[in-house]
Amino acid sequence: VRNRIVAALAQATVVIEAAGSARAFETAFAATAAGGTTVTVGLPPAEARVSLPPLALTAEARTVIGSYLGSAVASRDIPNYVERWRAGRLPGERLISSRIGLADLDAAMDDLAGGSALRQVIVFT
Repeated sequence: VRNRIVAALAQATVVIEAAGSARAFETAFAATAAGGTTVTVGLPPAEARVSLPPLALTAEARTVIGSYLGSAVASRDIPNYVERWRAGRLPGERLISSRIGLADLDAAMDDLAGGSALRQVIVFT
């Protein structure tokens, strides 16, 4: 199955790996076309290792980049986000799945694990 997926995607100019798995990263790289970019945002275990053909990087002019939490620079980006939010150009409220109290923390963690919630805000009252 993996080989069929890679063959079907082998022309992708940008492939994003978000699973945090070394095997998924290798698959993403294999699915990236010559001249394309593989972006990894997943967080594999620190001891994880991958095997990539170095010739593909140079001969096919491929690029591999990582992005951790959007690769934000807090001192630069947070004031920019706040300015956009205040101007109504960044609707942050729409990103919130729910607001919870401390008493609901266990159920909220279950919701996160089950995929029914993405971003929850704890309200301290």
